[in-house]
Amino acid sequence: MDTYRLRALAVAVVLAAMGGAMDTPAFQGPSLAGRWSLNRAQSQFPREVGFGMDVVPPGTGDRAGGEEGGVAGSMRGNNPRPVSEEQARNEQQLVAEVKAPPAFLSITQTESVVTITDERGRTLTLHPDGREEFQRLDAAPVATVTRWDGPRLVVRYKVQADRELRYTLSRASEVAPLIVQVQFVERGGRDVVTRTYDAAKPGDPIPTPATTAPAAARTAPGQAPLGQPASGQAPAAQGAPPRVYQPGQPFPPAGAPGQTAAPPGTVPAAPGGMMPASPDRTSNTPLTMRPGSELRGLTSLGVVVEELSQAATSCGLKQDAIESTVKRSLTDAGLRVVTNSDEDTYLYVRIVTTAMTTGFCFSRYDAILYTNAMATPTYGSAQALVQIELMRDGGLAGGGASQHADSVVSSLRQYVNAFAVRIRDANK
Repeated sequence: MDTYRLRALAVAVVLAAMGGAMDTPAFQGPSLAGRWSLNRAQSQFPREVGFGMDVVPPGTGDRAGGEEGGVAGSMRGNNPRPVSEEQARNEQQLVAEVKAPPAFLSITQTESVVTITDERGRTLTLHPDGREEFQRLDAAPVATVTRWDGPRLVVRYKVQADRELRYTLSRASEVAPLIVQVQFVERGGRDVVTRTYDAAKPGDPIPTPATTAPAAARTAPGQAPLGQPASGQAPAAQGAPPRVYQPGQPFPPAGAPGQTAAPPGTVPAAPGGMMPASPDRTSNTPLTMRPGSELRGLTSLGVVVEELSQAATSCGLKQDAIESTVKRSLTDAGLRVVTNSDEDTYLYVRIVTTAMTTGFCFSRYDAILYTNAMATPTYGSAQALVQIELMRDGGLAGGGASQHADSVVSSLRQYVNAFAVRIRDANK
């Protein structure tokens, strides 16, 4: 074979390998779908588990804080790792969930989505396409990447820059149990914990997504509780629809006993115990209650980064770098970022930093999505320009100046990415 053909063959092999690497791995193997019950006898429950377990000698413990350590994080041995408060709380939550795994799971699986629900109703929705998405935790969103590795579903939680929590779910056959392997991946080694889930038996709890119950309303002394008639009023009929007051329409509907419609052209007063809407909110104005409806139609926005203080710049923070990071996250999500324009809707980033003489830096950072709209307040009759806060997230970070900026920018990137995901989902 001549040199030309050898080169052509080599190029073809490389291109084929690149094409295969770029394709999203397809599922191959037994389905993970079903109801599953934890087999504690066949599962591992190590006494100590978590990040740093394999790089810290037993008994040395953790030394929290320190000039170079994170405020909410810890220093393990000679490996300081400054982290934000949200990162530390996310790590604690993820480790706690590994230590106390769900007793029952319900899994549904399609070509594009895998949904996992535990007995407490917590639901995890995963898209195994190899792309980064965000899962909401108690403190802040955390980035995840999900892929099929043959018959195994691999979910990577990006806890910190050099720490990952990796879940691998698999089955050997259609009649085999579900194996859940958890790895704490970090520089210096990894912990591995394996759990076995058998097919649920009749009578085992059926995990269902949790629903949020309405909070109990506080009532003033002598006032009827919400949903109960006030003194002198007839109780509502059993199974009657909720009492909704709409200006411009009689309440209850015309024809109800003891009620008369308001004269044409007038707005009737709200019944006792009910709060009317502002005068310009008439019944023909649709009210959308779907979550995220306030973001629907949002395709472009501005970005404003508050000018950094001298302390912030001495701690390594750069305004241009922060602004470019925020813009990149928004444009990568398909949003148009408008610059040098008086945009009604904009993302505002604020960072307040204190620099210690010891070299320790401490920052409070916030990302806020604002918009402006004309509205009539309930206490007035004239419209006014009102600033509306659509989304907000923020946190605290502390550490040595050499790594402080990376910690702050990384957290801000997570928040902005989460904002972008919510905007994108609202416009689907």
